Amino acid sequence: MTELPPAADQPSLEGLFRTLRDTEWSWDRAGFPALAERFGWTVTYQDDNGVIADVPWPAPRRPVQLAWSRGAVDEVSITLASVAGLPEAPPDFLPGVFDLAVRTGTAILGEPGDGRPADHPQVRWPGERATIVLDQLPVAVLLTWADNEWLAIADWSDEDDG
Repeated sequence: MTELPPAADQPSLEGLFRTLRDTEWSWDRAGFPALAERFGWTVTYQDDNGVIADVPWPAPRRPVQLAWSRGAVDEVSITLASVAGLPEAPPDFLPGVFDLAVRTGTAILGEPGDGRPADHPQVRWPGERATIVLDQLPVAVLLTWADNEWLAIADWSDEDDG
């Protein structure tokens, strides 16, 4: 039997979605240390471009990545599961993690909003200031918590490239 890669489990996802729902913050660099503490993240690397942090649940390497520009945070990316470099991972592993995350997010945040066309499964929960985006990519399930202004620019850029 193949050992499954590390992934966020049901209790971890519930805690993550609840904390995302209940957290308002400044989206600036200065506010990140308090945010990391609230989520239970441990910063492992920080420079002028962003931060890498670990999470308190079984996770792939470098699970939290945060990029900033203009002194503000654009997005927080959280890898919930990854099969990168693991060709023996069962083909239903990532879809299972994605489905669990969608069900958990829906139970806590409500029905997702209208997504945008993507070449992979994606759901979005839009908020007033930020949007939670869940993607099932070819090698990972990624949750992105993005500032709405930045997300609009990223979406426009993707459409322009497409």
